[in-house]
Amino acid sequence: MKMKAIQIIQNGRKIYLTYITAKDLASNIKTKIDVYSSKNSEGYQREPTKSRIKQVARFLLSEKGIIPASALISIRGKLSFKEEGGSAGTLTINEDEIFWQVDGQHRLAGLIEAIKLNPELEKFEMPLIIINPSSWEKEIQNPQFMEAYQFYVINKTQKGVRSDLAEQFLARLFKEEKNIENIVKLPNIITRGIEWVPSAIQISEILNKGKTMWQGRICPPNEPKGQTIINQKSFTDSLKPILTHDNFKQYTVEEMAELLKRYWQAISEFMPEVFEFPKDYVIQKTTGPFVLHKLFPDVTSYCPKKLLTKDNLKDVLKGLKEGISAEFWSNNGVAGLAGTNKKAFSLLEKKLRANLIKSHRDLKPNRPFEL
Repeated sequence: MKMKAIQIIQNGRKIYLTYITAKDLASNIKTKIDVYSSKNSEGYQREPTKSRIKQVARFLLSEKGIIPASALISIRGKLSFKEEGGSAGTLTINEDEIFWQVDGQHRLAGLIEAIKLNPELEKFEMPLIIINPSSWEKEIQNPQFMEAYQFYVINKTQKGVRSDLAEQFLARLFKEEKNIENIVKLPNIITRGIEWVPSAIQISEILNKGKTMWQGRICPPNEPKGQTIINQKSFTDSLKPILTHDNFKQYTVEEMAELLKRYWQAISEFMPEVFEFPKDYVIQKTTGPFVLHKLFPDVTSYCPKKLLTKDNLKDVLKGLKEGISAEFWSNNGVAGLAGTNKKAFSLLEKKLRANLIKSHRDLKPNRPFEL
């Protein structure tokens, strides 16, 4: 495919400003979105929202609307550009190349939806920014990295679609590909979770798939809610106080998953009904993990002989008093009516911590711990 384009150079990297007609977009090129799913764990985006697609289509049809903002497209293979005067020229892209939609998915899908209802819109010209990450840095072998990076920056610095999948992808990639950190310097807003987010994701997946109190109750991104109780983003965020605590940095992901498995098993033995009917209680919704994971370092520090067995954890958990009662965690109980914001979680945590400290005031906290 040949496209009239303008070559733009930013910090030594070439990008191309061009356009495509709605007809070509709908029928003459291959477009894809790198959606995360159980079959594509390396994806970094969510499925487009049907309601937003229809909204764009209605706008184009009823208001003769325009889309001045360009969509961002990535070509992972090779392309060529022939200058024809100044920065203008012809961009040539192999017919088999996929146009990966990094940003602007709803605009592109909305335009395609609109021409189905009004063929006159086939001549509508959609502005595109095309990037070719594999030509930027020889050291970057994975074009997805730059795609996820651009997607994350765009949606993190403006009000837009949720960018948690890109955050997870970047965090995992930074942990696995140490060379990338020397090539691309990300701002603190992106890198602040690099150290613990990948571990949190792995732990949530282990607990969700294994024989634990969380089996089948954590909803992965882009998966149907079904019988799940909490989304993976909330669960992984709740693990931050544990994974950033000095007492637990020595443990592997598998060991931390095992400790949390014992912790929740111990909790369940005090009130099995809340886990049998989880939708009637908030202990496995956002409230429970955020409060009880914040308390986890305190609970473990009181375990006798520094052994974090289920029985030792259970002995310490008795000190939570009302915090181990079904009534406390019911939808109409203290925790259920407290709210679902950080302030509410903090108040519940302080209340239960006070009970814990008072109950074990004669014990000296132990650290480090043994499995």
